[in-house]
Order: sequence, then C-alpha cells, then structure tokens
Amino acid sequence: MKPRLRTPLSALALSWGLVSWLTVSAGAHTLPISYLTVVPDADYLHLELTFNPFELTFFSELDRNQDGRLGTTEWETQQAQVTQRLVDCLKLRVDDTLIAAETSGITPDLDSHHATLRAHYPVDARRAAVTLESSLVALTSGSHFSQVTFGREGRTQTARLDQQSSRVTFAPFEEPPAAGVTRDTRGALKSIGLLGLLLVGAVALGLGLAWFARKHILRGRSLRPS
Repeated sequence: MKPRLRTPLSALALSWGLVSWLTVSAGAHTLPISYLTVVPDADYLHLELTFNPFELTFFSELDRNQDGRLGTTEWETQQAQVTQRLVDCLKLRVDDTLIAAETSGITPDLDSHHATLRAHYPVDARRAAVTLESSLVALTSGSHFSQVTFGREGRTQTARLDQQSSRVTFAPFEEPPAAGVTRDTRGALKSIGLLGLLLVGAVALGLGLAWFARKHILRGRSLRPS
C-alpha cells in the first residue's frame, strides 16, 4: 500500500493566495473599463475620463520607441492627437443641442499607467437634460465599458455605457423654477405697488381736503361782525 501524500494546510493557503494575487493583478491591468464623470455648473459642463492608454487600438503608434509604455516625450508630442480622437468619441447634448468642447487636454499618470482626459463645454446645463453618447469602443475593444457618473455634491446619477448601450440621458441636475409661480409672484408685487400708490394718493387727497376746509372755516369766522 502506497503511503498517502499529505499537503500541509499552510502550503495550500500559500498556493491559493499566490493564484488569487496573480489573478487580481492581471485583471487590474487588463480590465476594459474607463471612468467618466460629467459635472454641470453655472458656466461650463465639465467632462473627465480616466482610461488606460494600453487599451487604445493605436497604442503601438503612440509608443514610438516600442518599449511597451508611453514616456513623457511621447505624451507631449502626441497629446493633441489623442485628445481630439477621444473627444470626438464623446458627444454631449444639452436639451438635444450638440455642444462642442471649448478646451480639452490629457494629464497622464505615468506611475499608474492611466491618463485623464478633461474637456469643458461652455453651457449652463444645471436645469437641462444632458445626453451623453459614447463610441469609445471604436478606439478600444468591443468588451470595453464606461462607468458614468453625472452630478456633484452628493446628488449624482449613474449609468454604464458599452457596445450595446452607448447612449444615456440624465435628468436635470436642478429643477427649473416654475414659470407660473414666477408670474404670480410678479403679479402680486405689481398689485401691492399699485395699492400702495392708491393709498398714498388717497391720504394726500384727504389731507388736501382737510386743509381746504379748515382754511375756509377760518376765513368765515374772520368775516363775522363782532
């Protein structure tokens, strides 16, 4: 009878931990996901996209020295090209009106192998429906998806955009003021103002009549014979 081989529990635990670490590490670098944030304020609609440049289908064109990474010089000389191609894949509409980015640029994080695109659209979209359409899969892969967050200050809406679902419309960040309430308020103010003018006129008329009557009474007394 052959002796049974026993594997110490510590060895099993070590092996399992090593496999898990390798799986997570590999997934962290290959997971086809980007993070997109859209923030409305009074003057601009701000867009921020954090992505992995290694996912870009034209990465080999950017990596001119073919060392498998993008250095500072490679970013600086090609940033405008990459920025424009990414911005062209992101369409923002405010109340169904397409808005063009006024300024945009990319900030690379060489330590994390990620980069952040920032674009600013000159529109006050706080009280409007905002539609985002993404075709980033054309520059990455069919499995790529974007996790989208719209809003700020704890009031956010989220969505996921991918090859099957590439468009989302977010409700207004702020509710527009009710037009009827505004008109009623203005009408009330006008009514109050008119009433005040009428009241002042009535008081002035009353004082004038009192002064006129007093003057005539005093004149009548002065004309009586002693």
